[in-house]
Amino acid sequence: MAKIAFNWQDYIDFAQELLEKDISEKSLRSSVSRAYYGAFICCRNRLGLSNRKDNEIHKIVCERFNSDNPTKEEMSIFNSLKDLRRFRNTADYENFCDFTPQQVALIVDKSKNVISLLNSIELD
Repeated sequence: MAKIAFNWQDYIDFAQELLEKDISEKSLRSSVSRAYYGAFICCRNRLGLSNRKDNEIHKIVCERFNSDNPTKEEMSIFNSLKDLRRFRNTADYENFCDFTPQQVALIVDKSKNVISLLNSIELD
C-alpha cells in the first residue's frame, strides 16, 4: 500500500476546528502553532525544500519570498510568515501570553491567506 503525503493544509483546518470547539488557552496556543506550521510547511515543500529539517529552515523559507525583486504576493507571504512565526514562538515557548479568540481567528485567516497566495504564484 503506497503512502500518501500528509496534506499540511489540514493543519490550518485543524487550527480552525480547535478555535471553533474550545477557546481555552491550550487550544488557542495549539491553533496558533498549527496555523503557522500548516502555512510554513506548505511553503517549504513548494520551494522544494522538504528534505531540509535543520534549525535554519524557518529563516531560509521566509527569506526565499523576499529575494531579488519580490512580487507583491511574495512580499505578503514573507511578511505573513514572519508574523505567524512570531505568534507561534509566543504560543509554543512563552509562559504567559494573552491570545484572544479573535486574535487567533485572524492568525488562522493569515495562514489561509498564505496558502491562497502561494497557490497564485509561479516559483522559479
